[in-house]
Amino acid sequence: LEKGQNVILTGDFNDTPNTPVLQELRGKLDKWAESIQTAENIPLSNRYTYVYQSQKQLLDHIPLSSSLQDEFLSVPVERRCQIFDTKNLSDHKGMIVRLKLNDF
Repeated sequence: LEKGQNVILTGDFNDTPNTPVLQELRGKLDKWAESIQTAENIPLSNRYTYVYQSQKQLLDHIPLSSSLQDEFLSVPVERRCQIFDTKNLSDHKGMIVRLKLNDF
């Protein structure tokens, strides 16, 4: 970020979006521009990657640096970020984020 490069974080953070750790990672607590929480493009009823004791939780995240906002918004909203069943591969659902990159 300090060099102005694009940054994508991805993974099982085992934390929900409004915890201090995720707030820090998303840039809400420091000098960097706030990152894009890609899952916010998913309807609330489907915005979860893990179910524990019947509670749906968003524990997996793919935040993008704000420098990738145009590339993210260039993708149709229904395809920008998707959460899907991984069948027997994991106890978490999978997440895909799509960006439309220009040729350089």
